[in-house]
Amino acid sequence: LPKGTHVVAVGVSNLSLKNANEAVNEYRWAALESCVGENPAVKAEGTYRLTLTSTVGITVGKAPPKNPSPPAQCTTDLTQLQADCANEQQAYFNQQMNA
Repeated sequence: LPKGTHVVAVGVSNLSLKNANEAVNEYRWAALESCVGENPAVKAEGTYRLTLTSTVGITVGKAPPKNPSPPAQCTTDLTQLQADCANEQQAYFNQQMNA
């Protein structure tokens, strides 16, 4: 990023920076934790605004490792992973609705 002040929105996929700044959710399919599903909340819950200010250019991110090791092989079937994700999302939604 060049020097200056930058507002960064993180935390929810498919949520625009404009929405994060206004704390609203205009995109009904914004999904927490990258799972797929409708988000009934009208507020941009789960979103974080981060303001970065610097007098010099900065690199946002993490430097890659010098000797990267290959990623571990996933042994879980894709269909099972999708089902697990959907179940976790539903459990989280139920927990929030009952809180």
